[in-house]
Amino acid sequence: MKKFLLLAAAAVIAVSVSGCSLTIGSNKKIDETVTGGIFKTDDLGATWQQLGLIPTIGADKLNLYSLDTSVLKVDPSDARAFYLGTFADGIFYSYDAGASWLVMRGLGQKAIVDIAVDPKDKCVIYAATVGRIFKTTDCGRAWEEIYADNVKTMIIYAVTVDHFNSQIVYAANARGDVMKSQDGGKSWRTLVNFGVEVKKLVMDPGNSRVLLALARGKGLFKTADGGASWEDLTPRLQLVKADKNYRDLTASPAAKGLYFLAVDYGMFKTANYGEDWTEIKLLTPVRRSYINAVAASPLNKQAIYYDTETTFYSSQDGGDTWTSRQLPTSRQGSSILVSPAKDGAIYLGTRR
Repeated sequence: MKKFLLLAAAAVIAVSVSGCSLTIGSNKKIDETVTGGIFKTDDLGATWQQLGLIPTIGADKLNLYSLDTSVLKVDPSDARAFYLGTFADGIFYSYDAGASWLVMRGLGQKAIVDIAVDPKDKCVIYAATVGRIFKTTDCGRAWEEIYADNVKTMIIYAVTVDHFNSQIVYAANARGDVMKSQDGGKSWRTLVNFGVEVKKLVMDPGNSRVLLALARGKGLFKTADGGASWEDLTPRLQLVKADKNYRDLTASPAAKGLYFLAVDYGMFKTANYGEDWTEIKLLTPVRRSYINAVAASPLNKQAIYYDTETTFYSSQDGGDTWTSRQLPTSRQGSSILVSPAKDGAIYLGTRR
């Protein structure tokens, strides 16, 4: 939690909205040599294109190259609609697969931790921030605060919408609470408290009643009944041994029951909803480089990707072999988005 607050507080970019244009800092032109924001590759990281142009009227070129990305999401119903959350500057969105971007004016400058788009209504979007959850029902024009924690500095790490019944929304925070709303965020109840930060809450792509909760430093937990009961999967992860410092967790939309778990220096997978796990051999030297993010292809169950502070890794055979490429920036990768429309189109969010 402290790390996220420090990153948000240390941001040096001030973003404001004036008319139809975006002003960064004090009307200063953007230094196009700044290598932040978001990048795209179509060839597994051999080459990268920096994205982030903001359409403006006038000679000045505006972009997102200086921003630190905290989260990158795609609309479940529109593969060209992207949402980019930042550590201190709110949300930006793109309706052309990242070619151009606009700011979500109604939300303002906030540290965005997670974003969820209603799979049945693309204009309904949820944003998790420090201490609060916001919701828009008009594609980002106006936002309503739907949850406020009594601890103002409490990070809401995750928000996710049930893809079968989108009135059901789940959230998780740094206190260890997993919460549930059955009326689109109007009211909430705590399902369970794990006593430590719940850094990730992953809903199964095929069964919305199945969720996995990543409790940092404690373990991995699963519910198969929408949160009524939880099973500790940690004993099934004996390969991880004493290393419970889990880094990231993702489900593969391309295969039932397939999940990938990244720990500090390794990765594990399950093909049966967490019942059994196997270690994936990586190129990353043990005890040398942290894994920041892991992603699975929605179109190819054999395609897996992860990044560290300096390198992007890809596997097209389920983790048997890997290729490694240097990141296209001096910053580190913070998030990976694999296009659900084009196999091999990969987007990388970065941060300092």
